[in-house]
Amino acid sequence: MRSNRPSYSASPAGSVKALRQKPKPRRPKQEWNQMFLMLFFVLLPVIGVLAIFFQPVRWGFMILAVASLAAMWVMHAFLFPGRMIVTAVYGLLLVFTLVTALNTQSSRAQIRQQQPGFVTMNATPMPTQAPQFAVMSTSAPSYYYSDGTDALSGIQGVGLSGGSGDESQADLGITETGATGYVSDVKSGAEIALENFMEKWRKGIIADMVGYTARSWRDAQAESAERQLFWKFAQRPLIDWRQMAAPTGTEESTARTITLEADVTYGGEARTYQYDAIVLREGTEWLVDPDSLHSGVLVPKSTATPDPNATPEPTDEPTPTPTPGSKTKLYYNKDGGRRYHADPECYTVDKKYLPLDSFTYGNISKSPYNKLEPCDKCDAPDKP
Repeated sequence: MRSNRPSYSASPAGSVKALRQKPKPRRPKQEWNQMFLMLFFVLLPVIGVLAIFFQPVRWGFMILAVASLAAMWVMHAFLFPGRMIVTAVYGLLLVFTLVTALNTQSSRAQIRQQQPGFVTMNATPMPTQAPQFAVMSTSAPSYYYSDGTDALSGIQGVGLSGGSGDESQADLGITETGATGYVSDVKSGAEIALENFMEKWRKGIIADMVGYTARSWRDAQAESAERQLFWKFAQRPLIDWRQMAAPTGTEESTARTITLEADVTYGGEARTYQYDAIVLREGTEWLVDPDSLHSGVLVPKSTATPDPNATPEPTDEPTPTPTPGSKTKLYYNKDGGRRYHADPECYTVDKKYLPLDSFTYGNISKSPYNKLEPCDKCDAPDKP
């Protein structure tokens, strides 16, 4: 019997392969949620804490946070309310981090711009043409200075101008200002280094002060050395300064201390401070330790010496008290009274002793009136 069902010699193309092919396993959504939880609540918070202290990490944190938020929305991680909460939290963090990064860059740019009373220039120090000098040796602690036998090594005869080649003698810190200071016959290398540093401070060129600071101090700064100098010196503009004593140690020492006085403007008021500036020798250069000039001892203002030839101002002579007449009546209590009065009813006398007995001023030296004292309440006249 023949069936009416159609018969095929071959199966439809691709049908067997399609039946045998298994779908690729998909990563469960729960695994994606766990990965995003680790990302948003462990990794990104750690990077955010590091971004508080390190400027380059802030930009990496913002880029990673934006990429993570985008991936969360593309993968549909968490439920919709959860995605909104995470997006809102990290959106606020991104705005805060961006503002902080921009403010930091802005403050750095402002330091390099002109400040009130200060001019910022190229940080390359001006070349100093003055050679090294030496001065007379003074006693110093052995643990602070290295041994030196030749105190006059490297002496070269020069004038007293010193400083940079474009600075005149009238523009130096040690000038005839009326204040008593120390002026050496020849300046040592430490004195020249300190002079250059102080002159940049006096002129307000904070950027150029960096070149005269000790390299060891520069390397120890967490932030830029220029910013540290700005906070230390720009807020205290230097008016004038003068060296007060010869440097300690010799040219063979590794460090020398120079005592100086500086007139600075502090809080809108001119003040004078005394500093013990430390100048270090690093290699063949003498460089200043700025920390030694950060805090000093306030020098009290000296009082003016009176002129011995000045004419004294006339003083008013006291007006003499008029002497009462001998017939002027005075009053006293004859029952044990110790004072005499000008008022017959003086309020200091008890009413039971009124009226008071009287006598005349001419008899005040006679007994019993000479034992009485004048009443200071009713202005009784004094005894003659």
